[in-house]
Amino acid sequence: MNAAHTYIQVLLGIILTAVIGAWLAEQYRARSAEFETAQHVFQDQSELLGQRLHAMSELLHALKDGKQPDAVETQMAAYRAFLGDYNAKRNYNRVMIELYFGEPIYNEERDLHYQMRYIGQEIECDYRERWAVNPAALDDAIAASWEKLSDLSKHMGAALRDDKIGRNRPTAAAPPTKDEPNFVCNAGPQPR
Repeated sequence: MNAAHTYIQVLLGIILTAVIGAWLAEQYRARSAEFETAQHVFQDQSELLGQRLHAMSELLHALKDGKQPDAVETQMAAYRAFLGDYNAKRNYNRVMIELYFGEPIYNEERDLHYQMRYIGQEIECDYRERWAVNPAALDDAIAASWEKLSDLSKHMGAALRDDKIGRNRPTAAAPPTKDEPNFVCNAGPQPR
């Protein structure tokens, strides 16, 4: 074997190592960025849903405890302001959940949203009509929503742990989803 041939082999080895190394580094960088984004979506959505459930629970308890009208009015105004922020952020998060976690988790979040929307409308109905709905049933529905939020968080966390996010997310069709719940009070918020 001559020196020129050996030199070419070494040069090709270096070039191939550099190309493969650059490709692997780019793959790692892309997956790290994907993981970081998915983790941020998970944290943001979990906090947002938890804050909404907490705000609904606080408002329901203010109504049940017979607090002064001004205190209830303040609690309702705070809840409605939070709800506006929640809805503004939710649309972005929904898209990101579908992109990073797949359709099954996307649908699971939607079902939880429907349940929370139902509770919120029931509380609004009570706010206007003073116990047109059953407060104990609303307490139970809020407790069930906390459980659903816990399940959703576990599923999103497992997807992160198992690297089932982004390009590795589930692509199979999601199981059938629930219809929107029926509402007792469909009039929407009415000024007092």
